[in-house]
Amino acid sequence: ENPTSTIVNYLESQRKEEEEEGKEQASGRGHSKKISICRIIKTGAMDVTNDLDEITESLKTKGLIRGKHLVFIHFGVNYKASAFQLESTAFNDASFRIPDENGYQPKNIQIDDEIPLRERLSTSLNVRKLCTEMEKKGFDVQVSGDPGRFVCNYLYWSSLNNIRKQFPSVVESDSEESTS
Repeated sequence: ENPTSTIVNYLESQRKEEEEEGKEQASGRGHSKKISICRIIKTGAMDVTNDLDEITESLKTKGLIRGKHLVFIHFGVNYKASAFQLESTAFNDASFRIPDENGYQPKNIQIDDEIPLRERLSTSLNVRKLCTEMEKKGFDVQVSGDPGRFVCNYLYWSSLNNIRKQFPSVVESDSEESTS
């Protein structure tokens, strides 16, 4: 089991515990969950697309997509990294060096056909500040502006792009920066 699976499985167990506690403590006013969905997504572009669509629909159904306090956390493995990497940017570029788990190996393909190839999206989360806070707690961490072009980038781009469509002011893109 890789480290990200361990983290996600732990978070899912916490989500289930919180859900059970919420049922026990229900007072008619509802319960504010901290973790809504935890899922391991296969390392495949179609799995990313299908799972993100399913997650978004589930969040809409639960009425959770309505404010600024919705956070998606993605974990991945970079075998070359010597520290935790906090990604700040993703690119509309599916150029897989090797095939994904489903055998798909695109080269210079837009993830979203409506947006130019290699367009950049960045999170509005202050990852530099988060990095500093994590360093203060003793973690070996760094900010990254390039998640590569494999499934991690595919997932991060798809997620940021999905959020951008839901909440246009939350995600920054190349084209928005050039007009401001």
